[in-house]
Amino acid sequence: MIKKILTVSRDRTILLARNDVLAIAGFSVSSPRTPAEAVHILATSEVAVIVLGHSVPKAEREELCGQFREIRPDVPIIVLYDVEAEDDELADAFVPAHAGPEVLIQAIQLCLRERDSKRRPA
Repeated sequence: MIKKILTVSRDRTILLARNDVLAIAGFSVSSPRTPAEAVHILATSEVAVIVLGHSVPKAEREELCGQFREIRPDVPIIVLYDVEAEDDELADAFVPAHAGPEVLIQAIQLCLRERDSKRRPA
């Protein structure tokens, strides 16, 4: 089953390039143009992982993460950062924005494995 990734960024050029890489890696990608659309997609679609780009301001990122957690607390959130990872308790993983695409793909795969291991009965 193809896993759907919800990607959120203010920089459409980088976002589209990132989406191409994720699609080549076998993921389905959805990239809303507004925060409200991102919330709607999460509420109405089967999303496996959320990726927030480094161009999303911290206050907006925190608000979005809070809304995402209210709707789907089981969906991992990965934050891409520019200079250094911030202490953001709402994110499940942090990836340097300048890292190669393989680093993001590895983070997505790790988040999915961790989520799936939590879902399995003991």
